[in-house]
Amino acid sequence: KIPTIRTPHQGLSLLVLGRLHPERGIGEILELIEMLVRGRVECTIDVVGEGPLKQLFEPLVNNTSGATKVILHGQKNEMDVKSFLAKSDLLISLAPKEGYGLALREAVLSGVHVLARRNNGTSDVLLRFPGRIDLIENASEAFEFVKRFKPVDEDPGELAEIRNDQ
Repeated sequence: KIPTIRTPHQGLSLLVLGRLHPERGIGEILELIEMLVRGRVECTIDVVGEGPLKQLFEPLVNNTSGATKVILHGQKNEMDVKSFLAKSDLLISLAPKEGYGLALREAVLSGVHVLARRNNGTSDVLLRFPGRIDLIENASEAFEFVKRFKPVDEDPGELAEIRNDQ
């Protein structure tokens, strides 16, 4: 699933990837999106996944005139996930608990910066990939981070080294 080439795109591209269940911090993801909409932060948020909380995103999708665009994609296959990773600047995960953090690791190996809630699993990922993941405590901190976040062009050689190490 890990893309080796980044896809050029316009504007800030955020990615929410995975199950849309309460234990994945979806309530706080929605809170963050509402802050981004109210703050008129220019970005596109791709929501890739399925689950019982999917319908809570639907009112946010209909906001076509604002600076913050939310696109609900549903469940996607591995190739589609690869294309989302290739074009995203920032993966956001606000899950209160994280095990191994596979999606976080795949994002980092794809050249996507990760913003995640601090917990044992995300702290382990930070130790493994310093400088490629930032940890926060809540949606308000996530909002402040996204407002000032500027994507950087990844060094393909450095990414290849990280992939080989992993």
